[in-house]
Amino acid sequence: MQKRIFSRREPGAIEKALFHRAQKDVKQVLFGWLEKRQEKQIAGSLRMLGQYYAQEMQRNRLPG
Repeated sequence: MQKRIFSRREPGAIEKALFHRAQKDVKQVLFGWLEKRQEKQIAGSLRMLGQYYAQEMQRNRLPG
């Protein structure tokens, strides 16, 4: 058996919410239901997701 360097953990509520929001936004893009307002929402969601993971990596909670 291989030993994991980083322990696997269940995602928290914030991670799940951000992931589901980004997933929903990506599906809208893929299926072409896109308006200017939605483009801004998607950019905001992805920016929030990126900021969250950058903070977690700085706290050494996630592999970088």
